[in-house]
Amino acid sequence: MNNQFRILSGERLVQSNKNNNVLSIIYSDDKVQVSVFNTNLPFVENGNRKLFLLGNFVHCIDGDDASSKIDSLAMLGWFLNVLDTEELAQIAASIEGRFLVLDIRANGVLKVYGDRYGKFDVFVQESDEGITLASDLGLLPANPARNGYDQLALAHSLTYYGYRPPKRHTIYAGVYRLGVRDVITLNNGKSSTSEHQSTVEDIPKLARFEHQKYKDAFLGFIENAGSTCGNVVYLSSGWDSTAILAGLVKVFGSSKVHAVTGRMLYSERSGVCNQFEIDRAKRFADHYGITLAISDLNYKDYGEEQFANVAELALNRQFHSFTGVNHFLLAKKTFEEYGNLCPVFAGEISDGAHNLGFSQYATLFHKSYGFREYADKMASYLFGPTFLNSIIDGGYESDHVFRFFCSNQPQGLKLDKAKGTEEEIKSQFLTSFFLRNGRFPFWSASNAKLLTFEGAASYT
Repeated sequence: MNNQFRILSGERLVQSNKNNNVLSIIYSDDKVQVSVFNTNLPFVENGNRKLFLLGNFVHCIDGDDASSKIDSLAMLGWFLNVLDTEELAQIAASIEGRFLVLDIRANGVLKVYGDRYGKFDVFVQESDEGITLASDLGLLPANPARNGYDQLALAHSLTYYGYRPPKRHTIYAGVYRLGVRDVITLNNGKSSTSEHQSTVEDIPKLARFEHQKYKDAFLGFIENAGSTCGNVVYLSSGWDSTAILAGLVKVFGSSKVHAVTGRMLYSERSGVCNQFEIDRAKRFADHYGITLAISDLNYKDYGEEQFANVAELALNRQFHSFTGVNHFLLAKKTFEEYGNLCPVFAGEISDGAHNLGFSQYATLFHKSYGFREYADKMASYLFGPTFLNSIIDGGYESDHVFRFFCSNQPQGLKLDKAKGTEEEIKSQFLTSFFLRNGRFPFWSASNAKLLTFEGAASYT
């Protein structure tokens, strides 16, 4: 909530919304109005130009190493005095953090650019009166559904795990989001967007000595992003969150580290389905001498109430997944226990990078959690280079891991056949991973009963 913002561009739009603002105005002229929730933002100015920072810088990325922590005000001042806008966007992409920079020029010209991963959502709505940029849909001046719905974004949100529109989309046809590293320029109700084109780079294997560099970069980030006042980690007891916990304790000491975990109760039949995770998290917390708070994710008794509490926030931010409710409750518990001054660390993203997200013991249902965990690793193998090469070579159907999973798929599940050329196979392989809810090679779009044949083809 502290980073809510709204930007209006266009004389007519600014005029018609002068007395209709739930946020505090920090800049206004005839052509631009900038409003925020937190008015205590770092900013610098020079003549007719002002820079405002939402969020925070952590540190610059210098090759493989993390440099010292950035002073936000000093960095903004350097931006202002040294660089033009194009260079600003390039330099911003080399800074670790979660931020937006608002670059306000003379005559109603404003540019917005963010961090290298696009961690801030920027919703954009255009009308005859002008253009609005906002942190969530609830701050837009017009009903986001007035132009109908984006069918392809709906298809993605309803059929793929994550249940969110693709980055440059929303479920509404009249509202879009800025993409990663996109830069938008507003000029009196008109806009132009410089879209960043992603590139794919080879990832070299690390020699033994280079793992020390990985560790140094990891601990360097924790030191720069953390706080001597206190830190919170969402502790699932898995490798990623526990590694973060160990790093925080090493850097700040156990008295400055707290953990939060969730107790998942979805139904009477399943009971607390992650008790083994809670037990392990408690042992880790005891080992490192830290406090562990437990948030009750109780949908058996309070499901309707829990969803009602998060419904408006989820809709305005385009979160449509059950997991989002869990994280809302974890954040609520964190605020209740530790306030909003402690940085919060979560291992979700590194979890996906290290094992492709197969880490919830749900790949294969078996009475042995050890075997279920091993099944997660086998599922990751099916999206690795060894299995991909077996598809290209034509021998994938005899692969033991692939055959094992095929024999355990639900009855009636449809799998596509491998395409012909190597390029087609790679496209099909990546489509199975990124656009199919089953997350299994050759998973057919026809398994998504919500989509027509033509709709599935158009979406893909």
